[in-house]
Formats: sequence, structure tokens, C-alpha cells
Amino acid sequence: PDPDVEGAVARLVGSTAQLQAVLALYQGATEPTGNAGAVSAADAAVARQDLLLLRGMLERSDMQALEVFARLRPAAFAIHNALWDALSAALAQLEFEDALVACNDLLIQIP
Repeated sequence: PDPDVEGAVARLVGSTAQLQAVLALYQGATEPTGNAGAVSAADAAVARQDLLLLRGMLERSDMQALEVFARLRPAAFAIHNALWDALSAALAQLEFEDALVACNDLLIQIP
């Protein structure tokens, strides 16, 4: 057996195990829990604040709206998937007017 190959295989196995652990953490963070669809008041408040910021940028057709959108957490909108998808699709096409409509719809739904 070649020691270099054995070392490379051992590193690969170790890296794979680490990657699987990270994926498990990510999956746990993104999957609904026992109260599926429930959004904490704190998450809703942060989401609302970010959406208000996003709305202002969309009204001005500010390209930084894309950066604000990128940091929004889709999990906070789990109960409004269709609205989140509409916002995401509009921004992907740089359709700021459509994105503004979707953003306003989300704001109506978030307490």
C-alpha cells in the first residue's frame, strides 16, 4: 500500500464526515420543527424590518436590494412560501416592480 494514497483516503474520509455533519446541522436548521410553519415573534420582527428596508430600496430601484434580499432568511417566511417564491423570482429577473408587489404582500402577512 502506498502511504500517500492511504493518507489521501484518510483525509477524504475525514472531510466527508465533517461535510455530513455540517449538512445535518443545515438540514436541521432549515426543516420545519414540531410546530411547522410557526414563526417566532423575534424572527417576524427581524423579517419585517428587513422587508421594510427592502421595500424602500425596491421603490428606488436600488440594486443593493439584491444584497438585502440575499441576507433575508427564507425560514422566516415558511408559512408564506408562494409569496417568498414570487419575491425571489422577481428579483432573479431584476423585475423590481413585481418584487415590490411581492414584498408588500409579504409585509401584509407578517405581524
